[in-house]
Amino acid sequence: MSFKYEKIFKEIEKAILNGVFLPSEKLPSLRKSATTYDCGISVVIQAYNKLESIGLIESVEKSGYIVRDRSETPIPAPEKVNHTLVPNITKTNLMTAEMVDMAMDKSILPFGAAIPDNSIIASKKLGSYISRKAKNNPDLFTTYTPASGSLNLRKEIVKYMYKKGVLINSEDIVITNGCSEALFISLSLITTPGDTIAIETPTYFSLISILEELNLRVVEIPTRADRGLDINNLSKIIKQNSIKALVFSSTFQNPLCSVMSPRDLESLYRISLDNDFTLIEDDIYGDCGFDKSIYRPLKSMDKFNRVIYCSSFSKTLSSGLRVGWAIPGIHTSSFRERKQISCLGGSALIQEALADFFKDGSYDSHIKLFRKKIYAQTYGIKKLLENSFSIDVKVTSPKGGYFLWVEFPIGFDSCKLYRLAYENRIGIVPGPVFSASDNYNNCIRISCASQITEATIEGLQLLGELALTCLPQCYK
Repeated sequence: MSFKYEKIFKEIEKAILNGVFLPSEKLPSLRKSATTYDCGISVVIQAYNKLESIGLIESVEKSGYIVRDRSETPIPAPEKVNHTLVPNITKTNLMTAEMVDMAMDKSILPFGAAIPDNSIIASKKLGSYISRKAKNNPDLFTTYTPASGSLNLRKEIVKYMYKKGVLINSEDIVITNGCSEALFISLSLITTPGDTIAIETPTYFSLISILEELNLRVVEIPTRADRGLDINNLSKIIKQNSIKALVFSSTFQNPLCSVMSPRDLESLYRISLDNDFTLIEDDIYGDCGFDKSIYRPLKSMDKFNRVIYCSSFSKTLSSGLRVGWAIPGIHTSSFRERKQISCLGGSALIQEALADFFKDGSYDSHIKLFRKKIYAQTYGIKKLLENSFSIDVKVTSPKGGYFLWVEFPIGFDSCKLYRLAYENRIGIVPGPVFSASDNYNNCIRISCASQITEATIEGLQLLGELALTCLPQCYK
C-alpha cells in the first residue's frame, strides 16, 4: 500500500513540475484520483498530504486541493543599493561581451543565456511560414520595408496590443531590429550627453551598456522582487536629482521577474507628469507569465501619449528574428526619422511571414504551450538549485519570465563563481553586471530558458560545490 501512495505522489509531483497543473489550478478530487489509481481514498489522502507538506499543493475549504502559487514567498529587496548619482558607469563591456559569446557557445550549459532554446520556441512552425512566404513571394528578397516596417505586421501588432489594453493604429508603431534598438533610439532621441537617466536596480546589463555608449549619467532606483520598482524611493530620489527619463519594466523585469501593481503604475505615471520626465517602458517579457493572466503595461494608462513603449518577439518566438517595435507616442515622427537614419529598412520577408503567423492565430497557440514549458523549467531548476546548494541562499519565486535571482550571504564573491563556472563549461551571470555601481556581488542570475537534462542536473550540482569556495572566510 505504501508503494501505491509513493507512486501517486511522484506522478502528481512530476505533473505539477512539468506544468500539467498550473498555479491555482484544481487537482482531481480524492474520489476521482482513487478511481484513477485504483486505490482507496485514504491512500490518495496520504499522497496529497505529502505534496502539501513540501509546498506543492494546498487544501481549500470545501473546494479540495489546488496547486500552490509558489511565487508567494519572494526574497526581500536587497538591503544595500545605490541611491545616489553614478556619474561614470563602471566599465562592464568586456565581461558583457564575454557573456554574449558564452551564450552562443553550445558546449556551455546556458544558465547565463537569456535566449529561449528550440525546446520552447516555435522554430519549426515559424520556419514553415518563412519558407512558404519566400516561395510564394520571391520579390521580398529584394524589397526594403518602409521606415516604420511592414504595414501588415503593424496591423497585427495593433490587434495584439488591443488585448493588453493599448488602443493605437498602425501609424503609431515603428518596427525595429529587436527591443535593444528601440531602447537605444528612444534614449538617443530624448537625451544629450551628460543628462541623467533613472533606471531600476538591479537591471539588465545591455541597458547599462547603452547608457554608457550615450554618455549618460545614472541614478539607480531600488527594485523589489515582490513588487517591482520602489515608488517611494523614486519619489525621494527625484527630489534630489533632475532626471530626463526613467527606463523600467512593469512585467517580469530582468533579472528579478517582478511585476508592478496597477496602483503603482498609476502612481508612477502621475509622478512622471508632475516632474516632467519621460517614461520608457520595456515590455519584452510581458507575455512570459505562467498563467493565462493578461498583464496590462503602463502604456495602457497613457492618457497624454507620453510613454515610449518598447518590446520584441525575441523572448517568446526567436531571438534570431531580430524583430521588435516601439510605440513612441508624441515622439513617433522623430523616432521614425531616427530609425531610418540608423537602418534604411528591415527584412520584408521575415516581417511579412511573422504577420501571417499572427494572422493565422499561430502565436496564440504557441504562447499557451510556451508558458507551460517555462513554468515547468523555472520551478524544476529552482528545485534543483535548492537541492544543490548546501549553504544558505535565497531564490526568487517568480510568476513569469525565465530567470531566478539567487542571493548568497553577504561577502560571497559571485565574480569568482562566474570564472570558476566558466572554466567548467557552466554559464551564469554575476550580480555586479546588473548594477551601474557594482552592487550585488553576492548574487547571480540563473536562466531557465533551456530544457532540463542530465547535464543540467550535474551542472547545478557542480555549481553548488564551486559556490562553497566563494564564501567569505567566516563561513569556511
